[in-house]
Amino acid sequence: LPGALAAIAQLFWSVRQRGSDLRIGDTVYLWESGPDAGILAVATIIGEPALPDEPALVQRFYRDPSQFKPDQRRVALRVDRVLAQRLSRADLLAHPQLI
Repeated sequence: LPGALAAIAQLFWSVRQRGSDLRIGDTVYLWESGPDAGILAVATIIGEPALPDEPALVQRFYRDPSQFKPDQRRVALRVDRVLAQRLSRADLLAHPQLI
């Protein structure tokens, strides 16, 4: 995700559940999982969930292309802001208003 955020301004995010709850204009927070999990960027949904033709530029950032099935719906996102520093899971859990 960090590499993709540095190179492109529009991403396609997999919609695995609750796709009917997504609306154009919704704000989303791009989260990277793992030992140093956290929020890396803020984006806006700019398209309905669909089966997109993703450009090769986007596909080159897939860690495991086999996880991205061609029949899996994705939503187009415009990256609005890449955070200067990751907002870590630990920081979020320590914030009293977010618990």
